[in-house]
Order: sequence, then structure tokens, then C-alpha cells
Amino acid sequence: MTLTRTTMVTGNTVSERKSRFIEAFEESLANGLTDFVKFIAEQCETSTERNRRRRDVFFNTPFSICIERARYFTDSFKQTEGEPQALRMAKAYRKYLENVTIVLDDSDLFAGHVGGKMLCSQLFPEMCSSYLDDDAWEEASNFNINPVQISEAEIAELREMAKYWRGKTLQEHYNHMKPHNDDLVHQRGLIFAYNMLAGIGHVIVDIERGLKRGLGDIRDEALRKVECLQQSPEDALTPKKIAFYKAVSIAVDGLIAYSRRNADHAERLAAHEGDEQRRLELLRIAEACRRVPERPARNFFEALQCMWFMLVGNEMESSQISICPGRMDQFLYSIYLKDLEEGAITRQDVVELLENILIRMGQSSWLYSGRQQGTLFYPKKGNLVTITLSGKDENGHDMTNDLTYLIMHAHANTRLGHPTLAVRLHKDSPDALREACARLIGTGKGQPTIMNDEVIVSALMRLGFEQGDAYEYANIGCIEMGNAGSSIGPHSIGFVNLAKCLELAFHNGRCPIFGDQVGPQTGEARAFTSYAQLLDAYARQVSFAMTQFNQSVSVIEMGHELLRPIPFMSSITDNSMQCGLDLTDGGSRYYFAGIEGIGVADVADSLASVKKLVFDDKRISMTELVDALSNNFCDNERLRLMLLNAAPKFGNDEDSVDEIARESCTVFLKEVKKHRDYWGSVYYPGIWSIELAMILGSAVGALPSGRLAFESLTEGVSPSRGCDRRGPTASIKSVAKLDHHLMENGSVFNMKFNPGTFKDENISKFIDVMKTYFELGGFQMQFSVVDRKTLLDAREHPEKHRDLVVRVAGYSAYFVEQSPRVQEHIIERTEH
Repeated sequence: MTLTRTTMVTGNTVSERKSRFIEAFEESLANGLTDFVKFIAEQCETSTERNRRRRDVFFNTPFSICIERARYFTDSFKQTEGEPQALRMAKAYRKYLENVTIVLDDSDLFAGHVGGKMLCSQLFPEMCSSYLDDDAWEEASNFNINPVQISEAEIAELREMAKYWRGKTLQEHYNHMKPHNDDLVHQRGLIFAYNMLAGIGHVIVDIERGLKRGLGDIRDEALRKVECLQQSPEDALTPKKIAFYKAVSIAVDGLIAYSRRNADHAERLAAHEGDEQRRLELLRIAEACRRVPERPARNFFEALQCMWFMLVGNEMESSQISICPGRMDQFLYSIYLKDLEEGAITRQDVVELLENILIRMGQSSWLYSGRQQGTLFYPKKGNLVTITLSGKDENGHDMTNDLTYLIMHAHANTRLGHPTLAVRLHKDSPDALREACARLIGTGKGQPTIMNDEVIVSALMRLGFEQGDAYEYANIGCIEMGNAGSSIGPHSIGFVNLAKCLELAFHNGRCPIFGDQVGPQTGEARAFTSYAQLLDAYARQVSFAMTQFNQSVSVIEMGHELLRPIPFMSSITDNSMQCGLDLTDGGSRYYFAGIEGIGVADVADSLASVKKLVFDDKRISMTELVDALSNNFCDNERLRLMLLNAAPKFGNDEDSVDEIARESCTVFLKEVKKHRDYWGSVYYPGIWSIELAMILGSAVGALPSGRLAFESLTEGVSPSRGCDRRGPTASIKSVAKLDHHLMENGSVFNMKFNPGTFKDENISKFIDVMKTYFELGGFQMQFSVVDRKTLLDAREHPEKHRDLVVRVAGYSAYFVEQSPRVQEHIIERTEH
């Protein structure tokens, strides 16, 4: 069946006429889209009845665990004992794809699901065996937040699998090899370096490679390289390279087999489908699945199907999040334009197709552990997939096109928290794009996040990216950066608790909560006679934390090299295919491990209080302060109020404290760059926190900022909650004074605005806020637009607010699915 205008079925008769939105769009193309941008935010409802059903499926389907991946990987690994690990992973991956249950809902326009159930997470037994037989499974369906459906038979099967995997997983490798004091520095909240135990992710998939070449060509290339190496061995690495290329061909064959199985399933459904419109849709799905991803896509529909298979294929291989498509409006534009000009598709068709695929992206889910999935780190519905739009090329040309706006509109219509939209802005971005961003932000869904092209491109080039590659960057996950097909790395491999470093500096390296020696002895603070001594002690604690962090991470990276190759992801990465090395074995052109600092404003406000009240004004003594901190200000509320109110606070455009923030933050940023990981690669720092601002805050006692023990730390580069008292302009000026050019792994600046800010008469003022921050050198901005009353009502009546989306810390999530502590943290943010 050839895809033509007459066979392009899109769910209802609306597709046969132009919608009000499309009319506005087409009429506005010639005049700068002035009228059109209002429609992006005004419609905010799926364009067809089908997509309304698809969205309802998303919210009404119980969240389940799919054990099929664990089952088939276990069976395959039992059969391949003694073979190279790359081949074992590839064969297990292929076996899974050849057997996993095919799911295709009647509201789906595209084939392919992560797992064998409608809304589910997979299990990755090769990463950790202990959660396979966790007692928590018995109570999973009763979790207060994000309950999980799993049958007694499935629980029994998991426990049987666990017997095989004990002693063979990445977690156990780490437990055997970790530094001697690793448990101490983690338990006391100094560092958090476990993220990479979850697998390799946070990557931009090279979708364009699949669209233009087809995976069949990549498989054939791998087989040719095997034959060449067998006939003409190169060096001592030849056996490893042969195993790698064989693994690539096996893994790619697995995904092609999966696409064909989806084609078979769609054809079987079509044979028994009574509705002619749906029958044609099923045949179109089947035709596309027989074509892609094995061969190049011929049209826009096949391009979207190919993209989806490539994303799903990576998610089924790697136990990680943020498997991202990158710059969708760029790599889809030429094939979209071809179909549009040939009359094979209309913009209304495009909107519906995009809505359907975006809803599918939004339901991808990731399981962190066997307990309250998503509650601590990531929401169950959403895998931190990010789509990047616009930006400029290396010649300085703006790359905004009409597909940019169509994707924004389709995303707004879904009204979902995922996938995340990231829009690249620069000094020459169209005014219409800025207004479209502002109006989307004003809908209250926390989207899009706004990226500063000038700052980010220069940061990537300093890291070693070639100019062309730097300009092709896309957003990954929260606010990390990379580009398709040439960069990879654990962008959020872990976190350093800067507030804990300061606390240790006040107590000579001891943890005041438990009394044990965690960091080096850097002097008793009671004896300090100058601010410089305190700052030096803090810097030494930061250096110690980074050294500990590096040791832990190196063990994890070694484990991935030995145990966890990823042949499918490697197959669509150019340098891996050229050099014959898996991505876990140094195959990427650009590899950078990202390390985040947490508590920038807490440290700045604390140091500013000490400098002013202890050393400058001499209103309190160091002994009095240390005693008060040790007792959590018990019976000394007077002193705490003095610290809160009599010392300057970061976020108010006061140079005295802003300079302290810059200096103390730069201590961490520069320290990170002194260290190299297991492969000799540079670490690159960022300042953001996800929910770890709350988790690591629970390990920190009272601080000189006036913060009480165990309260949440501040997130990213944002000022402390309630301390930015002079309005948004003062806040952004303070934050812009930090060394953002050193934060190559990004910085999260989270601002909360009242919905009234986005009325027509105020929208230009909000746009000016974004412009000002970027002109001052800011890296990224993200916004929550919801009033306190709505949040409080959602906390009391979650059933009324299932789709209430808020910006958490680098990503959006459903408010009612967050833990009570996260909800309180969001409610208490400063509102502008």
C-alpha cells in the first residue's frame, strides 16, 4: 500500500478539512507567525478523538512490571556461558526481541512498545540481582505512590531467576571492588555515585542514520568488517573487534526481527478488523514495519515509525533513562517537506501523528528499584526523554522551521509531562519563537526548558567538540548536552554534596550527626580567625569528596566495560563502528562523565553569614556559632533569626554575597576538572540536583544560613526558597554572576511564576526576563507556572489533578505522583 493523501487516515473526519489551528498557521507563515503563536497555547487539546483515547489509555492503565526481558535474558545467558560478553549480551537482546509479547492498542498509530504490557517497566537482572527477590514485590500493588501490578506467579519466577544471577551482576562487581570507605561517604551524604549502576543512557540516538541508511546496511557493514578482520588480522585487538562486530550484527538483527513481528501482528489484526478505517491504518503500520528500520524511510510516517523503533530498541537494551531523539525538527524536516509538497500529507495529519508518537514517548517508564518505583528519583510515567528544537548552525543561521512550531503545538495538545521539550534560543531567534515558548510555559506544564545557544556551544567547544558537532548539540534528560552518534557518557554519574563539605569544614572533617570522621581534618572552626581559613577548609573538603567520588566511579566504569557492553547502541554510533569498540570500551568520539554539585545557595548564604556576622561585624563568635549548629539552634532561635535576616542572601543582586556564591561554586567546578575517570576522560561539572536536594539534605545538619538540620537543600543554581526577595530581575542577575561557562554539564535555574504573568499585556515582560538572563551569560532556564492554591488542592484531592504537571528539578513530572516531601518542596518555592 502506497502512502497517499487518499490512504492517509488520521482518526476522524476532521483531518479532511483544515482546522482553525492549521488555518492560522498557514496564514501566519508569511507575517512572522504573530497570530499563530497564540493558538499553540489556546487549543491545548488533542486534535482527534483517537488521540484523546490514547491519552486516556495513558492515564487509566495500571502500571505493571514486565518480566519478559528478565526471563529471556536469563535463559540466553544460561545457554551462552563461556562466550565473549559482547556476544552474550547481543544474543540475549535478540532472543528477547524475538519473543517479547507484541502490544498494539486500537488507539496506536505506530507499532512498538517497551515491554510486553501496555504501560510497564522492564527488569534488568544483569544490573542487580537483589531486587529480583525483594520482599517489596509482595506489597507493590499497595504502594501509596505509584502502585505496581505484578502477579504471584511473576514474583515466583523472579525469585527463581535471582538464583542464577547472584554473583554475576554489576552491583556485585561494585560491592567487591568499591573503596574501603565508600559506604561511609555515601551513608553520610557526602557523595552519591551510584547512578551509573543503572546502565548507559543519557544519549542522543542518531535517528538520521537510521532514516537515511537503514539498520540493515549497518548490519551488513559489521559483517563485512568481521570477514575483513578474519582474513587480515590487524593487531592484538582483532579478536575483541571481531566479537564486537558480530555482536552488532546480532543485535541489529534482533530489532529488525522485532519490527517484522510487529508487521505480522498488525496484518493479523487487519484481517479481522471490521472498521475499514482502522483496517487501512493497520495495513499502513504493517507496511512501515516491513520497511523500517531495516531500510531507509520513504515518507514522514515511516520516518516516525523508524525513530520510534530506534528509541524503543535502545530502551530495551540499556537500563537507563533519557534515550533521546535529539533535534526532531531538523532530521525530520526534509522528509516532512517532501510529503507536504507532494500532497501526500497535510499539516493536520502531521499534528495528529506527532501527538500520537509524543504520547507514546511519554509513557516510557524506568524502574529504579523494587520499592515505590519512581517515587524517589523519577516518576513512573516518563523516562526523561527530551526533544530539542530550533537553534542555529555553525554559520550562524537560525534553524527554526514550521515543523518546530508543529511539534510545539502537538506537544501542548497532549498536556503531558513527558517527553520534555527543550528550545535552543540565541540572540537572533525569531520573536515568534520566543513568544511561542512564553505562551507554552504559561500553560503551566513546565515546558519548554530554554537553552542558551551562545553559552552552550562555546562550553562544548572548550570540552573538545569540533565546531560543527558543538552546533549540533541537543538536550539530554534534564539539562545535559550531547549530539547524535558521536557523544556518550554518564551525564549524571553522581553528585557531590557541597553543603556537607561545608558542614565537615565546620567540624574538622567529622559528621556532627553521627560523630564519625568522614573527611580530612581541616582544623577546628572555633579556632579560625579569618574567613579565608574557613574557605580553605571548605575547598579541602571538596577536594576530598571529589577524590572519593572518582574512586567509586572508576569501579563502576570498569564494571560496565567487563560486564555490560551495549552492541545495539554502539551500532548507531559512528566512532564505535569505525574503531570496532563498544561504547563501554572507549568507542565514543566524545566521552564525558558529568558530576553535579548540590547546595550552591546553601553554601553561599552560609559563608556570607559567617563573613559578615562573625568576621566583619563581630556580632557573634565562631564558638557560639559552632555550638548553635551542633545543637540545631535549640534554645537559640534569636541567633538563627539573625543569620536569616541580618546577613545578605544570594538571589537579590547583592555583590557581596553573589561574589561568595561565585567563588565557592567555582571551587567545586575547578576541582572537578582536576580528575580523570577510568578511561582517562575528563569529568565535566554541572549544578543541578533532581530530588537529591531533598535526599542529601536529610544528611546535613544545621547551617549558618539559618537552615535547620535535615531540611532540603536548594536546587541547582536557584536561590534558597524565600530568600530572593527583590523580584525576578534581581534573582536572575545574581544567578548570572556564577561561572556558567565552567558548567559544561548544565545548570538548573528554576523559577516559579504566577499564571497572571502570562496574560497578553504581560507576556513581553516575561520574554524580557529570559532575554536578560541569557544576555548576562545564563546557561538554561525552566519555569513552574502554577499558583499555590492549585498545588494545595492537588495535594488534598489528587484525583482531581491527575495531569497537573510541575517542573521538579531539571524535568517535569505529575505533581500527584511525587512524594509528600517533593510536593512540599515545590509548594514552598518563591513565586514571582
